Amino acid sequence: MNYYEKYLKYKQKYLELKGAGVNDSKPKDQFSNIRNNKNLSNEIFRRQFYNILDGRKYQSLEHKFNARELKQRGFTADDLIKLGFDHYDLKTTGYNASELKFLGAKILLELGFTIQQLKEAGYLALELKTAGVTNQQLQTAGYNASELKFLGAKILLELGFTIQQLKEAGYLALELKTAGVTVQQLKDAGFTVNELYKADVKFTDMKQAGYTVSDFKSNEMMTPTLIKSLGFNKKEALDGGYTEDELKMDY
Repeated sequence: MNYYEKYLKYKQKYLELKGAGVNDSKPKDQFSNIRNNKNLSNEIFRRQFYNILDGRKYQSLEHKFNARELKQRGFTADDLIKLGFDHYDLKTTGYNASELKFLGAKILLELGFTIQQLKEAGYLALELKTAGVTNQQLQTAGYNASELKFLGAKILLELGFTIQQLKEAGYLALELKTAGVTVQQLKDAGFTVNELYKADVKFTDMKQAGYTVSDFKSNEMMTPTLIKSLGFNKKEALDGGYTEDELKMDY
C-alpha cells in the first residue's frame, strides 16, 4: 500500500469517526452518540460499536444497547452470545430456531421452541432423538418413515407407519419380514417374487400369498417343473407366459 492509499484509508476512518460522533469520551456517551445517529449504516455502526468496546467487557458497561437494538442493527445470535447475552435474551429478542441452531436442540427445547420449529430449522430426527424427544413426538412433528428409518422397522410399524411407507423409505423385504411382516402383507405392499426370494421366503409361501405364474416367471430360478410343483395347471402356466414347447416335458 503506497502513501496515498494510506492517506485515503485514514481519511475515511476519520470521517466515519467524525460522522458517528465518536471521541475520547466515556463508552456510555459514545454509545449514545451512535445510537442517536440514524444515518449510520449497519456496517459502519458495527465497526464503531466494536471500536468503542475496544476489548472491554460489554456487560460491565453503562448505557449499552439491549439485545433487540443490536439485532435490528444486524448482529447475529452468535455475536450477542460473545457479548455476554444469555440464551433467554436471544429467544425473547426474536431470533428463530434456525438462527439459534448453533446452540443445539436440547437448549432450544429448554427455551420453549417446539419440535416442529426445530424440524423446520433443519434438525434431523436423530438429533432430536438424542436431545430427548420421543419417537411419538417425532412422528407427530411430521418426520416421515425415511427420516425415521434409524429407529428400525419394528418401531415404525408400532408408530403406525404402513408397510407401503416403509417400502418407499427403502426397507428391504428381509428387514420387514424380520420385523414380523407376513408374506401376504409384503405382497400387498408391492414386493416382487425376486425381492421375497432374496428375503429367503419359500416359493410355496409366495404361491399361498397369491403370486401368479407371471410373477414367478421373472425369477431366474423358476422352471416349468417348479411351476408345476407349485400346483399351477397347464392353462395357468400358458396364461403366465410359458409356451407349449416350454411346457411339453412337464405337462
